[in-house]
Parts: sequence; structure tokens; C-alpha cells
Amino acid sequence: MKTRYLAISAIVLWGITLLVGVFFFLKGNTLPGPDQRIAVVLNEGERDFVLSEMRGMLSHIQLVVDSLSKDDLETLSTIAGELGTADMSAMPPGMLAKVPISFKQMGMRVHQEFASLAEMPDEGASPQQMLGQVSNILSVCVSCHATYRFAIETNTGETP
Repeated sequence: MKTRYLAISAIVLWGITLLVGVFFFLKGNTLPGPDQRIAVVLNEGERDFVLSEMRGMLSHIQLVVDSLSKDDLETLSTIAGELGTADMSAMPPGMLAKVPISFKQMGMRVHQEFASLAEMPDEGASPQQMLGQVSNILSVCVSCHATYRFAIETNTGETP
């Protein structure tokens, strides 16, 4: 009887731990921001990583538009293909748990949209269709920037 009680207690505790983990994975480490956006709380290195990734995407978008304007579809496909695959190995450990699920979904969508853009020249898409795909990518960027901002964790472990 005592063993059964311990087993049930262990399963219940495991279940609670799992639920708490899922909750924080979905919610992330967030606070209400001062400007109606959600503040994602990261340490300085994590914030620098995300901002560097965003600057890289912006640079790639500029190169894609430039390639499209020059009818250089091979370069367009190569550049878009580079961003079509998300390399999670460069991400600082633990950061994925700090960002909310909708931020993760937007990030994955941007990579999927770039992957689609990379395939469009081979599928015979028109320049207008490819420009429409660039617009789709930028709409995700605009939505993300309108929804989120970053806050830095303080040294005391408290959030701002």
C-alpha cells in the first residue's frame, strides 16, 4: 500500500512539473512593456544574439531585393536559401525557453517564408510573385517588432 502511494505521488509530482515546464515554455520570460509591447526578458548576450540575427535578416532582405531588381535569380535563391534553414545550434543555451511561443512561431515562419522564396525562381514565379513573398516576410517582421521588445535581466536576477 505504501509503495502504491509513493508511486502515485511521484506520478502526480512529475505531472505537475511537466505542466509547469510547458507553461513556461509557452509563456517564456515576459513582462508587460512600457509601450504596450510584450517585454521578453533576456540576459545581455541573448539579447545581442537576437538583435544580431534580426540585423542579418534585414541585410539578407536588402540583398534579395537588390538581386530581384537585377534579375539575378540565382543569387536571390542562394541568399533566401541561407535563411530558409534555421540553425538553432548558435542560439545561447536556455534562450529558447525564455521567449514566448508566439515569438518562436514568428521566427519559424520567417525561415519557412525564406525557404519558399528560395524555391520560387526554380518554380517559374514572376518577379511580382517573388516581391509578394518578400512582402510576406516583411509583414512577419513588422508584426514581431510591433508585438515584442527586449528587456535585460538585472545582475540580481530580478527583471526590470
